[in-house]
Amino acid sequence: MPLLRRLFEPLGYQVSAHPLESPYFSITLQASCCLQDLLAHIYVLVPVLDNNKHYWIGDAEVDKLLRHANSWLGHHPDKDFITKRYLKYQPSLARQALARLGDERLGTVIAVLKNSQAKRVLDLGCGEGNLLRALLKDNFFEEIVGVDISSRALEIHSWFADLPRQAFIWL
Repeated sequence: MPLLRRLFEPLGYQVSAHPLESPYFSITLQASCCLQDLLAHIYVLVPVLDNNKHYWIGDAEVDKLLRHANSWLGHHPDKDFITKRYLKYQPSLARQALARLGDERLGTVIAVLKNSQAKRVLDLGCGEGNLLRALLKDNFFEEIVGVDISSRALEIHSWFADLPRQAFIWL
């Protein structure tokens, strides 16, 4: 039951489960959402719940995961866990999926910033600087500032300091 809640509640579902014959449950998911979203959630999360390998896992599974979960997985607090279990703990595939998911999210953020005509960007909690790195590749932005509470994270990426259009600040 805790795993069901961990997976579905962040997506807006109310979850209830009643044990049947071990190890099975009768599950009720309640939410107000599009059928397409519900089916995508189930498509991805049922294999995560099952956690048994029933078929070959390869590069095509990364594409399937991203096709069905792209709109919601990046915002899920357990995206790493979901990705690893969906891809049956194959680290190289999980890293590939998470990197592609991150790239697509960065592209969306950059498009929103451009559409709003933002020339100056402040990234609060910039961490490893993935967004900053992407913004620096685009001459559209005139001033880019990254702020993070972790001075260590910023020290690791101090090579950004040589670039004229940006600055790092830590608290």
